[in-house]
Amino acid sequence: MNTTCIVWTRADGGVTVFVPTVEMLAASTVGKIRASVVPADATNVCVCDVADLPASRRLRNQWVQHGATPPVEPT
Repeated sequence: MNTTCIVWTRADGGVTVFVPTVEMLAASTVGKIRASVVPADATNVCVCDVADLPASRRLRNQWVQHGATPPVEPT
């Protein structure tokens, strides 16, 4: 099971979490996948472990990033 994810802040301020499939990782590198899926206007791009994401998905549409770090729930 893959636990790597790519996270970025969109131009509208929302946070996107992309989890590559095992097949994608077998066929490519995380860097190449990142280059192909992250839009040019994205900010705060980071590669992290799924375990670094907030445990609750309850407020997922309100997650924020503070720099290139995993997202956090709003305070």
